[in-house]
Amino acid sequence: MAIVEDEVRNESEEENEIEVVVEEDDGDQDSDDSDDDDDEEVLERKVEELERRIAEDPYHYEDHIDLIQALWGLSELDRWRAAFERLQQLSILRAETWLLRLQTEVTLAHSAESREHIASLFQQAALDCYSIPILSEWCSWSLTGPPDAARAQLEEVLRRGGADPLSGKLFWDAKLELEKTQLSTMSENDPEYKAQQERVLWCLEETVSRPLLRSAEAWPPLQELATAVRDDQYIDKIKKQHEAATDYLEKISPFEDKLLTLESADEKCNVYQEYIDTVKELSRDDKYAECDSDGILKVLYDRATTECLSCSQALPFLQSWARLAQQRSSRATYGRVLDACTRRCPTQHVFWTLKMQQAEHEGKHFDEVKAIFETALSKGMETYKHAESLWLSYLEFIRRCTAFDNEEDVERLRRTFRLAWDSLAETFEVKKRREDMEVDERERDRDSGIKRPHEDEKDEDESKDSKRQRTDSASSSARAGTRDACTLFVSNLEFKVDEQKLRDELSKYGDIMSLRVKTGIKAFGGSICYCQYKTPESVDEALKHDRTLLNGRPMFFSSYSAKKTKQSFKYATGEEKNKLFVKNLPFSHCTKDALAEIFDKYGKLKDVRVVTFKDGKPKGIAYIEYQDESAASQALQNTNGLEIAKRKIDVAFSAPPPKPEIASTSATATSRGTGGASGSDDGLLGQGKRDTGGGMRRTKLSSFIPSVLLKPSTSKATNGANGDHSSEKRPLSNTDFRNMLLNK
Repeated sequence: MAIVEDEVRNESEEENEIEVVVEEDDGDQDSDDSDDDDDEEVLERKVEELERRIAEDPYHYEDHIDLIQALWGLSELDRWRAAFERLQQLSILRAETWLLRLQTEVTLAHSAESREHIASLFQQAALDCYSIPILSEWCSWSLTGPPDAARAQLEEVLRRGGADPLSGKLFWDAKLELEKTQLSTMSENDPEYKAQQERVLWCLEETVSRPLLRSAEAWPPLQELATAVRDDQYIDKIKKQHEAATDYLEKISPFEDKLLTLESADEKCNVYQEYIDTVKELSRDDKYAECDSDGILKVLYDRATTECLSCSQALPFLQSWARLAQQRSSRATYGRVLDACTRRCPTQHVFWTLKMQQAEHEGKHFDEVKAIFETALSKGMETYKHAESLWLSYLEFIRRCTAFDNEEDVERLRRTFRLAWDSLAETFEVKKRREDMEVDERERDRDSGIKRPHEDEKDEDESKDSKRQRTDSASSSARAGTRDACTLFVSNLEFKVDEQKLRDELSKYGDIMSLRVKTGIKAFGGSICYCQYKTPESVDEALKHDRTLLNGRPMFFSSYSAKKTKQSFKYATGEEKNKLFVKNLPFSHCTKDALAEIFDKYGKLKDVRVVTFKDGKPKGIAYIEYQDESAASQALQNTNGLEIAKRKIDVAFSAPPPKPEIASTSATATSRGTGGASGSDDGLLGQGKRDTGGGMRRTKLSSFIPSVLLKPSTSKATNGANGDHSSEKRPLSNTDFRNMLLNK
């Protein structure tokens, strides 16, 4: 009784205190409003600053998150949503970011239309990542809706996570709770009562028949219900399935235990591969036929590509996932898997090609397939080869859609081939100019791990330096005033590049005579520019600033030459004792300032170079160059294995392998058409050279051109591939054309 009296007295005192405070604060209302205004002003300034930083570097993830939080503080719902959608367009979202969006949107959804929007958001989140908290939130939200809608949403969750050995039971429990709740609202005389009992029994049966953690908890209620509605034979059958599932779980549990303790993505990749191999082996045993091994494999691929997306093994996992879904899943599931693959790995042509093929197979309209292709191009393919393969897949589709007795269809196909030639020619032109640098960077990243090309070529021989200076001086005077020597070629620009901003940046290196920009070359993944300066020295100065950022994206500078001569490899190929190579850096520390703060304590720094992808995103590697070797050696001893933002960095002396000698192909020219152009160089990704006589360019695309497209006499490409004018080839018939496709 004393406790109750004390509580009442305390509550009464608190109420009195609140009343006093309210009376005292009435006079200070204007002051409170002023404080709120000050807070909003601070947030507005923060938003402006973050918007500016994002405009300069749109791929800095944390800036987007800070902006989203600031906009929420301002109660700017529309701008808050727009900030989320902008980030979603730039990259996949992390699970915690999606969870923030979803939990907030759920509290704002009060209509049937808004619930449909929430369901769409959950589906989008599942494409970006496999997340138990997101799937659990999806379950909780589903149960707040009408029974039929809740059932449909829970089935979506079960398709994604119901086979997960570690967490799948959570989702089956949610489905069971829904069905039991529905059953409790019915009487035994209700015509739907028995059907609802079967739904409850089915949930329990699925739970105990799968290798799920704690699935044994569902056995007693199943046995009780089955005794009432089924016979002993049914119970014996389910019991055997449950025993097999328990045995299955014991065989795969060690992998789940390992994954819970590992932090390294590479180590997780190895465990996932062993896990997947074991599940494939178990799937061949008839004893485990009811354990849904295919469902477990799909979950494992989903989990692996979420947790190990930065690893080289992620792409094979995605390809295996898509192949499994294609062979053993419904069209809807296969389409969802392809959506996830293109979302997580957008610069690989293979998944976009599969999406186009699926859309065609389902009889989708031509414009829908075209939209998939254009979306793929807008992502920017990882390499020229990927861009070429994507174009070839699209051209095959258009050719299959072409009625060759319809002039309009034939003209559409002809236009598409021309567009492919022009786009790939632009891509190849840029590709060839930067061939040495890009190929060496990719090869060293893929094959050698830490071995990368270096920025500066050093020559310690002073006599050679003097000789080179004299040669450079002489050649400079000889080329002064020539157009090629004064032209800088700029690539890797944004699709919609700000021409004035580009001009302002390039004018830092000298007086610009003319600036010619070609925007939106989709096959290349950006725009290119030809900048003609007043003197060749301006080009030389610009080349020293290669990879300067423009709106957060590095610009690639190279000398222009109409002859397109192959550039010599400009980086050092031996070990450099004064330069360190650093990898496994957290992206938050992939800036010059952050790295300088870590490494400058060991000696005077000469240069810090952060390596990025073409879009400006960091690769997690960098080069630290010191003035002397002793400082580099000391830094190596003290920083190798250093933990930064929960990641241990790897540091080593910069030591790329010698550049392999590439055997040159024969330069024998073969006559093509009337122009007599040289034959195509197969070593250049299969892309041929232009016909100097004005004929059609010869590429791998040429093998796909039906003769009806080459029919106009104005084209000089109607001659045979060997330039034989004497032999006339008859046009292919429809039968010939069909046979050619089938033989391919």
